Amino acid sequence: MIKRKKLVLIFLLALCVRFTLLGLLHHSYFFSGITVREGDLAYHLVTGKGFVINKELVNIVASRQNQTQRLWDYEDFKRPEKEKLVPYWHSLPGYAGLLAVTYKIFGHERYIYLQILQAIADSFLIFFIYWIAAWFFNPGIGLFSALLFAFWIPEARLSIAALHDAPMTLILVLAVFFFMKYLATDSKWFGLAPAVVLGLGSFIRSDYIFLPVFLGIALYLYKRDSKKSFIFTVVGLTVIFVILCPWGIRNYCLFGRFQVTRATLWQSVWEGFGEFTNPFSAVLDDGVTFSQIKKELPNVEYDSPQYQELLKKKVVKGLKSHPMWYIGMLPKRLGNMFVLRNVNDWGFPVNPKLSFRKVKLPLLVYLKYMLKNYPSQLIYRIVPRVVELLLLLLALLGVWVYRREWRKIMLIFCIPIYAILSHLPVYWEPRYILPAQFPYLILCVAFLQRFFRRSRNRI
Repeated sequence: MIKRKKLVLIFLLALCVRFTLLGLLHHSYFFSGITVREGDLAYHLVTGKGFVINKELVNIVASRQNQTQRLWDYEDFKRPEKEKLVPYWHSLPGYAGLLAVTYKIFGHERYIYLQILQAIADSFLIFFIYWIAAWFFNPGIGLFSALLFAFWIPEARLSIAALHDAPMTLILVLAVFFFMKYLATDSKWFGLAPAVVLGLGSFIRSDYIFLPVFLGIALYLYKRDSKKSFIFTVVGLTVIFVILCPWGIRNYCLFGRFQVTRATLWQSVWEGFGEFTNPFSAVLDDGVTFSQIKKELPNVEYDSPQYQELLKKKVVKGLKSHPMWYIGMLPKRLGNMFVLRNVNDWGFPVNPKLSFRKVKLPLLVYLKYMLKNYPSQLIYRIVPRVVELLLLLLALLGVWVYRREWRKIMLIFCIPIYAILSHLPVYWEPRYILPAQFPYLILCVAFLQRFFRRSRNRI
């Protein structure tokens, strides 16, 4: 009973953190260039027109957002009586579908209703975090892991954003929860549940469709049962494919391509080259990349299959001509994944024009310049990096101190490993891998508990 009361209190604290951020930030510009299409798609889903878009209106709203650096609701704009609608393939239907549900229920074209539901759902995850951590270690670690999750600002910030990345922590935590239940009960239904959750979640963001492979490997390491792990993996991948198959058929019928994932792979790889100085003239910027392609094919549209096809040719040509540059780039990107830990703005009023990449000064010169002219902006950038890097180091120490149980640890540590390895060859942004980092919180708490217990015994 006491434990239940503590969990309820932690849940209420998680709600307070997320609703406080939502009250402050629900209209802030946070990757809102992505969201602008979701809002229009949601409206047409509600009105029964299907997964179509009014590009003219979307461009108007996007332009207003860029000018004001603010998230705008479609209800604040007047729709034309006659709209020119075209089928859309550049996005997945999941997040627009969630928005459409809130549009229908509440009768308004506003993001806030889904943002509220996201905040509540993310707060509920403390119960699942508790159960997972308690199953791996003990109830004490479970409680403190849940408490750390409640106050983990990067996750709280992302969870209240009007962005398709926001629900992904929910998807991954539920998948892991059912995976743990499968291990505890050996029920075939719990064995199917992770794949069902990941399959449905892939309609929102498709990065984790191959996670059953890593879960299967971890299952083999833990159980030493090759048949069981093989069946789990194959069935999981099959279930995910079956769930996504109708979306692929829809895209094949309309665009001639059986596309079940978000159709940005080649754009991501090409622009990802621009993360570093490269021999391809690739730039990590959507607008600049589109301008480059327009010079080759003036009539190409940004969100068309033809655009991705042109980028695919450029990627393949670049890899063939400079394979050693690409191989040498991968360790640098891996280093960035570990060192450049800031996942998002944490709710700080960060000025994007003052980023290290934009200012283009040597590191020490940049630090002196920022300290002299923009000290608060420097703090906004340093604090997230230091805190998140510290979390990673403590999590790795947690793996080390429990190294004798490494087979069991791999059951959850395989989640961030998958997130890192699956994005390493393509492109990464911290918001892609944040949903997979909740095991860091559990392992961090596990290390701290072991550390303080040993310190107390020495005294």
